[in-house]
Amino acid sequence: MAHLLEDPANHGIIIVISPLKRLQGSQSQSFEEQFNIETLAINEDTLAVLQQNPSDWKRKIYDASRRRLGSCRNFIVTPEQFCADASNITPRFGKLCFESQTFRTKIKYKINGVDAFRPAWGNFQKIKIALPVTTTWHATTATLPPHMMDTVKRKILGDDYVYVRTTSNRPNLIYATLTVPVSFDDMKTYDFCLVRPYHPSQQPRVLLFFESITLEAKVTNHLKSLVPEMYWESIALYHSDMSPQYLAHVYGQFTTRNGAVRVLCTTSGQSTGIDFPDVDIVILVGYPSSLAELLQRGGRCGRAPGSTGLFLVLFEPWIHEIELKEFDTGYNSSNPDRIRAPLTKNSSKKDRVVRSAVLCAQSTTCLRKLFAEGLGDTTQNATEFTAQHCCTRHPEDQFELSSLLPSPLHGTALIESSETAAKKRTRNVYRKPQERSGLDKELIKWLDLVTQSDDPDINQGYFYTDDILAYSARRRIVWERPQLFESAKDVQRILSETDEWQELWGEDIYTIIQEYDIELRSSCCP
Repeated sequence: MAHLLEDPANHGIIIVISPLKRLQGSQSQSFEEQFNIETLAINEDTLAVLQQNPSDWKRKIYDASRRRLGSCRNFIVTPEQFCADASNITPRFGKLCFESQTFRTKIKYKINGVDAFRPAWGNFQKIKIALPVTTTWHATTATLPPHMMDTVKRKILGDDYVYVRTTSNRPNLIYATLTVPVSFDDMKTYDFCLVRPYHPSQQPRVLLFFESITLEAKVTNHLKSLVPEMYWESIALYHSDMSPQYLAHVYGQFTTRNGAVRVLCTTSGQSTGIDFPDVDIVILVGYPSSLAELLQRGGRCGRAPGSTGLFLVLFEPWIHEIELKEFDTGYNSSNPDRIRAPLTKNSSKKDRVVRSAVLCAQSTTCLRKLFAEGLGDTTQNATEFTAQHCCTRHPEDQFELSSLLPSPLHGTALIESSETAAKKRTRNVYRKPQERSGLDKELIKWLDLVTQSDDPDINQGYFYTDDILAYSARRRIVWERPQLFESAKDVQRILSETDEWQELWGEDIYTIIQEYDIELRSSCCP
């Protein structure tokens, strides 16, 4: 990066190997918009377009007749571009890297973005041998488990490398696990995903991941049945059977600040490589095939600056019937995602479950610590958190999960592990349920007055309500018992806000709370 920023024309070629085409698009855009570095994404789609336009290939990549490099020095390439296909034909870009002396000797950095399993990853050792010894290799990953990292170090980096480790921990996320009473097919399980009474302006952004398109569709239809028809657009499906036009529309409506979609049900395959900013809650309906994938999905929430996100994993009861010792059968003991026995095409969902899933569901260990151990993250801040809670594994914290959800859980059927539940102390005392909606309406009314005002002394330069008081913060206020708010400083403390925020909004919010409670008392005791 530094070499290209200094002078792209006088330095070598950087190849970023990135496995996902949709991710390549956003990466290319970032290079060009943020750093003004010409960047090309190379995959089967873009390569087909380039080969239909020989002049573009010569101008941007390589002019073979003149043995001259093109204008582009930064390439984001899928690993398959370096591998021969079934007909033993290597794609044009990979062939250029292997056979053109002029091009291949200019390759200075080869950055391997190790983020997902692909068969082509297994060919990197061959690629390394084929490229000049002057090529510098970088391997970057956020969630690669130790047993796979060891392979990367041994086969790609070799003996002479510098290892830089930063934590994968997201301190602003709250982790939670729940076991459903019967199965994922019980539609009442998902009622807590919607605020009651329902209105899109009060609904947090919720992203649900499913392993099955059928279940995804059933849950989407169920959630729509719980809201007025005029708001059906706020609950959407997002999977591979949809048209590109529909997917683009739904994505835009879910990711823009004032977009209509507030609840998005998606499958892991269709959403991989897609950026979902400003998500408040991520819910996994079942555990994926690896801890790395679990954390990648959970990382979609709480990405807005200063925000807090909730990451919730749902399990079915049968996962508590499996004993961890069943995974000690001679398979790679360093693999956190090992299975109990070889799989067949008829293997059930229970047969396919990985060890990290059972451990996550059954253990009473802090989830943050559990995830850090699974990734081999031994950094000092691997278990730090800045949210009001760490996870559901700290009974002494008196963590009430319902206070962070759009509406209460389905009765008491959704439960945590029996050991965790047994350790729980007396629950926190909150504002009476019948009093919360009224206070919430007062806060929304005030936020609208501030953001819609043309007076800079009133709006203070803020025009979006979430920039002043996000849904999660507003919910925290209306749930907390009134006795906790003795001054405007208590508002700042409870919301973990800055002094600057307190000076702008703390006093106003405190006044709203006090006036609302005074009016409540007077109506009860005339």
